[in-house]
Amino acid sequence: MAGKDALAGGALRRAGAVSMMILFSGICLSAQDKPLGDIARESRAEKSQAPHAAKVLTDDDIAGSSAVAPVNPTADPIVVLNKARIGVLHDTNHTCVLESTGNSGPGWNDRRTLEVSGAGRLHITLRSKSPTNDPIEYLIVENQVFDRRLGGPWERADAKAGVDAKSLAEIEQAALLPQVFKFGFSAGDLKFLGGETLGVTPTLRYQYQGHVYNMDRTIDVWIGANDGLPRKTEMLTVTRDTITATTTWSESFSCTYGGNDIIKAPM
Repeated sequence: MAGKDALAGGALRRAGAVSMMILFSGICLSAQDKPLGDIARESRAEKSQAPHAAKVLTDDDIAGSSAVAPVNPTADPIVVLNKARIGVLHDTNHTCVLESTGNSGPGWNDRRTLEVSGAGRLHITLRSKSPTNDPIEYLIVENQVFDRRLGGPWERADAKAGVDAKSLAEIEQAALLPQVFKFGFSAGDLKFLGGETLGVTPTLRYQYQGHVYNMDRTIDVWIGANDGLPRKTEMLTVTRDTITATTTWSESFSCTYGGNDIIKAPM
């Protein structure tokens, strides 16, 4: 049952992530853009899976966490991942890149670059391989949201999308996390594989492998050994069917910390 929870139930993002997709979709549509590529991707890849809403973290959760600290290799892997999740939400200066590819339908190849610099200050760039989807940028500056086609003029977006303070907090949490940190892992799901060095950064590697019905999923997570922050995640989901062709969905996520100038409102 633990594997089923992480693979089937845990595969849908929490309510905050759903809010992000709905709201960002509304922003794009209002600018005569198609909905974001990852909306379609997630719908295709997860349409047969039951929802599993994770808790939306509060300011008290984040402020009270000792997430940014060296990691004990003997610690419970679920505790390590939960602290890493809180740590990246709390961190105010980093850059993360998420890439997602799959062969369902016409296929997709999406890339999301996220820069954080300052509390509640995010710069998000979305790219899709589709020639009809120009790159889209978003700026979140405290309680304001701006959008534009890459290189074009910035426009105020929160009013036309109906974004209030609560939904904006959910958008931020959803944008800051890869799918891996939105899953519902159970005891025994994650295995510690030992220490590895990524570039010059010492990390600890954890892995999940699961099989439910006709779907296999492998997840690898690298956590900074000295700070407990996420450095890299990789996920591969393969669904086999006796009627349709095998479908694959892969997602990679990598983060670096520090070095960004503070993000300011464009207008």
